[in-house]
Amino acid sequence: MSKVIQTTYHDGNLVLDEKLDVALEGKKLTLILVESSEASEQTG
Repeated sequence: MSKVIQTTYHDGNLVLDEKLDVALEGKKLTLILVESSEASEQTG
């Protein structure tokens, strides 16, 4: 399964913009971080 979800990093935690499916409960996931160009413009 592949899914793209936007998230915000806040106080050391990733806060997802939407909830994950309950079927993923307890499963190990691989996270690939890609900084959005919108975020780069705000910080740089």
